[in-house]
Amino acid sequence: MTGLKFELDIDAEIQKLGLPPAKVANPANPESHFSESGQYTNLINSPANIEPEDIELRFEIEERAAIMEIDGGLPRKETERMAFERVIGLLGKNEFESSSDCSLSQIKLLVEAKSIFNGTIL
Repeated sequence: MTGLKFELDIDAEIQKLGLPPAKVANPANPESHFSESGQYTNLINSPANIEPEDIELRFEIEERAAIMEIDGGLPRKETERMAFERVIGLLGKNEFESSSDCSLSQIKLLVEAKSIFNGTIL
């Protein structure tokens, strides 16, 4: 087996092709997990989320939020809201307070029931 070794200057090759330089990706902010304020943050980080299903839902929300933040360049609070709504569902303004002591899997079940029965979470 023969090994090949070569050097390639990617920037020079891109310039030769007449392409614009690549945009710098938005950096990840590991020190700023979810913001400490915000209704979605409180529900996501609730101590009620101890069951395996809750942990999976939290992971899915965090993963979607991170992708939208890093790849889409959106603000963290906005990505957190969008990810929560895609994974769990929509909550009305008055439904946050009644859901504050519930786990993510319980909130998801309530949102599904709300949708099926065309109701609200009290």
